[in-house]
Amino acid sequence: MKICIWTNSIFRLGGTKRVITVVVNELVENNDITIMTFDKPNMENRAMYGLDERVKIDYVNAGDYRDNQKTPGKYARSVIRVLNNKTGCFNTPGMVETLKNAFFPKHLQKRLTNYLNSKDYDVIIATAGNALTLAYVADDLKAKTVGWQHNCYDTYVLQKGILFWKKEEILKKYLPKLNSYVVLNEYDRRDFKEKLGIDCVAMDNPRSFTSEEKTDLGQKQFFVAARFVEQKGMDLLIDAFAKFCTVDDEWKLVIAGDGPLRAEVLDRVWMREVQDRVEFIGVTNNVQKYFLQSSVYLLSSRWEGWGLVIVEAFEMGMPVIAFDIVPVDLIITNGEDGLIVDKFDVDQFAAAMVKLAHDEETRRTMGRKALEKADRFSEKHVAQRWQKLLESL
Repeated sequence: MKICIWTNSIFRLGGTKRVITVVVNELVENNDITIMTFDKPNMENRAMYGLDERVKIDYVNAGDYRDNQKTPGKYARSVIRVLNNKTGCFNTPGMVETLKNAFFPKHLQKRLTNYLNSKDYDVIIATAGNALTLAYVADDLKAKTVGWQHNCYDTYVLQKGILFWKKEEILKKYLPKLNSYVVLNEYDRRDFKEKLGIDCVAMDNPRSFTSEEKTDLGQKQFFVAARFVEQKGMDLLIDAFAKFCTVDDEWKLVIAGDGPLRAEVLDRVWMREVQDRVEFIGVTNNVQKYFLQSSVYLLSSRWEGWGLVIVEAFEMGMPVIAFDIVPVDLIITNGEDGLIVDKFDVDQFAAAMVKLAHDEETRRTMGRKALEKADRFSEKHVAQRWQKLLESL
């Protein structure tokens, strides 16, 4: 089967890129796989996430699919987009075509259709916002089409300024034109059906690596790997750790990652006077090393589409503490392989840290349970589900 996966980027940091890499590395065993990306050729770095050499890369110029014409029509489309983003005034059944053409005008629809048809793919899978763009032209494509969502319904549809903000009527009309739309969990499948009338397939994301070595859970260290953005709740994390430090003087916190809020995070560490207990290691391609050196993983996110890092922690035999956000409870069984605390309650989060830090027996029991659950998210199991879905189209 000749398959194209369309993603904005495959050679930048991020969980979506890791997941795509894991899935295509399995699918390429029995299929001809091409990743279509807006990355530049000089960005290619297959070693970043171990992308298989058999996977082809189609570097597409993003500018070819942007509304760059300096015409009165372009400015009219711009006005429509701005007004809709502010008021939703075009988000009505009668204005769906107008709104669609404002976001992706007809000349770009034609260009994309011709390009994709020239490749003779059997299936085209578009990720994130590209899924809606693919849906616009699905009726004119020779290939079967699949959308692949990488964040939760609330983020995509209800977060101001995010992908599908004030586009519900477009979603209702066009997403069903895809042969299938894949979401990350049963909550999203329910929401798309109940709120928009759209049938979806819920598909777990796989773990991004396997490890023969497991953490011994004896190290007095918490671990976090995250981008420094609002979503990841680094402010909540530092506040919770500061409270933890008032009753513990041994455990430390190791943070991997970087991002636009780095300065704010560093300032908060100093403001909370825990700079001697927090270590920043920056971006790393070897998270396993730091999992092995740690005993509890902390997820302080305000929202997640899936929570891939929870599965990674489980693979290392490590319990996880997280806020009660969707879809954490689909991965963590509270009290068995981790602890789920009330949403954004840093006092409860700190108390959970104290429990797992100071109760070694509970920590080890949860670690064993976490390791047992990790196999549910094996690469082969998830890839088999994908293969079955693609063959059924």
